[in-house]
Amino acid sequence: MNEELSSKTANRLALGLARQRRIHYRDAEAILRSLTLRLVIDPQSCRSVAFQAALLTAFNTGNRAFLGGVSVEIPADVELLLPLPGYRTLDEALQITGFQPHSINTPSQTIYFGHSPINPEPTSCRVDCDGWRGAVSDFDNPSDFRYGQTDDIAPGGVLAGAFAVHRSFLKAAGISARSLEAPLGLSLWSPGDDWRNPASISPLLHNLPNQFWVLGLGHLGQAFLWNLALLPYPKREEVRFLLQDFDTIETGNFSSGLLCNEGSVRRRKTRHCAGWLDDLGFQTTISERKYTEHDRRTEDDPKIALCGFDRGRPRSFLGKTGFDLIVECGLGDTLADFDQIHTHTFPSEVNSAEALWGHIQDGPKKIEEKDLALFTEGKQACGQIAIDMAGKAVSTSFVGAMAGALVVAELLRVFNGGQSIEEQFVTPRNTIDAEFRRATRAKSLADLVKLGFTSM
Repeated sequence: MNEELSSKTANRLALGLARQRRIHYRDAEAILRSLTLRLVIDPQSCRSVAFQAALLTAFNTGNRAFLGGVSVEIPADVELLLPLPGYRTLDEALQITGFQPHSINTPSQTIYFGHSPINPEPTSCRVDCDGWRGAVSDFDNPSDFRYGQTDDIAPGGVLAGAFAVHRSFLKAAGISARSLEAPLGLSLWSPGDDWRNPASISPLLHNLPNQFWVLGLGHLGQAFLWNLALLPYPKREEVRFLLQDFDTIETGNFSSGLLCNEGSVRRRKTRHCAGWLDDLGFQTTISERKYTEHDRRTEDDPKIALCGFDRGRPRSFLGKTGFDLIVECGLGDTLADFDQIHTHTFPSEVNSAEALWGHIQDGPKKIEEKDLALFTEGKQACGQIAIDMAGKAVSTSFVGAMAGALVVAELLRVFNGGQSIEEQFVTPRNTIDAEFRRATRAKSLADLVKLGFTSM
């Protein structure tokens, strides 16, 4: 039986699909429920941390977009290499997502991880990745991804798994995309450079940041946590998170929040996310207040802020709180631009948070009369429902996972002698036009000590 339609229960992807195709919301939801996904990984790829992260991310995000279910083909008894306490095998680790694999005869799309079968499914793609790079390609147009010796860590795998689900979903849902058939890839160590080449012939990762103030625990905030939790911290009990959000989890968050599940409905986002991190051995503190211009960091609070607000006004306060390093991320909000990822790092040589967003006055979105009929149901007040829907952006977990990988990679570069990117603009449907504005000054060792880090 269908759940009563409201802004709290509506699937964020179905909202966009209904508007784009001019069909009723229930019909859009039915399309999503007809979509299925198959994931296939071979024994060799299973021996990589990056590929394990790619599979786990694809399973988590895939279940939130392909509502008909996701099947997984894994060799038996594969040792789990990801740092997830309580799970012994890769198959067992799928449980951390809250989903169970389905049995699917004819999937809408298939993703192969790190290998090319003799007869690939016609509706399929291939994932390639290492610790710093992620790529996806079709079998009739391979990526020429070149492997080499480098860090075997999770971020490149998270990016690759999300890239693959993004491509598979757009194809399955019939959403047009520029250059969708071309290989897609990105180097998290050197964004904008040729991602086909390994980042290095030697390990690059020496230090990990170990304290974070996470502002906003919607799908971006949860994606930050997903990426950070998969990093190889030697002592997780020394890693501190301050989680700030005032909202509760709604049914509609399932399609976008990587940590959301049925048992989390009506729970505070702070408490649910803190519990998830606590189970993995991290330290957590929560704040269930709105973030305002009056918030101030004390000496004991984390100096690094990760911001995933969906409104502009709160972002304008970021420079007032006393953070020493801020990485902020925003996304598009319609089906036409929901996968546009825009990040900023502060302090910046050319911008401030107040200059960028101080003039913004957040308010309700304009309602188009033609949208009212798309959400009419029974005797409900269709106008009010449409107004409620208009306040909800189209959001997806796979775009969140990509954004989380970009944000966490920025931190890793800062702490490991890499190039800081003050502003980056990436759209996976059109990576040709991606923009990366590089900082001219690097953090000193004294700066890093002040921020707090763990040596590998």
